[in-house]
Amino acid sequence: MLSDKTLLTQVLVNKAVHPLPGDWGQKAPNDEAWFSKDSPVQPSSIDLHVGYIYVPGTKGPCRMGGERNGHTSYELSPGHSVIVSTFERVTLSGQFGGLVFPPSRLSSKGILVANIGHIDPGHSGPLRFTIINMGARPVSFVREKDAVGTLMLFELDSESSRPLSTRFAGTGEKTRDEPNAEEIDALALYFAGIEERVREVALRQANRRVRNIAGGAFIVSLFVSVLLGYVGLMLTTGSSLAQKQFYLEEKLFDLSKENISLVNRLEQANRDIEDVRAKLNQNFSEIRGRADGRDRKLEADDLTEETSMPVTRTEN
Repeated sequence: MLSDKTLLTQVLVNKAVHPLPGDWGQKAPNDEAWFSKDSPVQPSSIDLHVGYIYVPGTKGPCRMGGERNGHTSYELSPGHSVIVSTFERVTLSGQFGGLVFPPSRLSSKGILVANIGHIDPGHSGPLRFTIINMGARPVSFVREKDAVGTLMLFELDSESSRPLSTRFAGTGEKTRDEPNAEEIDALALYFAGIEERVREVALRQANRRVRNIAGGAFIVSLFVSVLLGYVGLMLTTGSSLAQKQFYLEEKLFDLSKENISLVNRLEQANRDIEDVRAKLNQNFSEIRGRADGRDRKLEADDLTEETSMPVTRTEN
């Protein structure tokens, strides 16, 4: 693995990483700024920065975020994913390879950088990463400003017999600096369709509550079990449990609020049913009382009529 001094030579002399952000490309090799905390060249790595940002589902090459027209700044919402190319081009000879890691500053924000890994000798061009916001808040990315990867270079024990660049020679295949529409749309805007899945689960459970209002307690328990099962599934898949948990906790909180609202509606409906039942009982009692009163009056009238009739005697 190369140290900062050797990395600096690779950057400034061999243009292994070029161009550099800001005015770093104009600084002299002996400038002490190269060894400061803000330097893109760190003790054993080089920071790679955001270049262009491509958003899945963007239709047409002329629209921002689509093919050949990437964003230079973008706010990534929770659960959303994008493709990011690096501002720097990485050009390696047959003697050097590279490893790329996500910066810890991104992980602390709940950002997951996918398809990050090694770089073969002979590579030439920007790198591309899939970035997913697994956190609870939107995160902004700006071209040339925000670091998206940390590159480490290492020297092979001998030069590669056939570097990557020569392996494509004569095949008719070309490596592209930027993704095409097919590659962009192969990625879902929402990671693993999570937003649609959460919305679908919530809507399905809400519909069940409406249809089965009398069995509210059972529906609530079913909703919770389904939700917990979904959370368990998400937490056991993917490469970063903590990052997924950040996002799912917020979704769980939102769904819990909706659950409370639905339970309150259920309780109100039950109270309304009890009020209707009480009014029906009261009306029934009143109707029965009036019917009993009429029956007693009819009996009294009959008795009065019988007592008022004259008695006819028959003489022998």
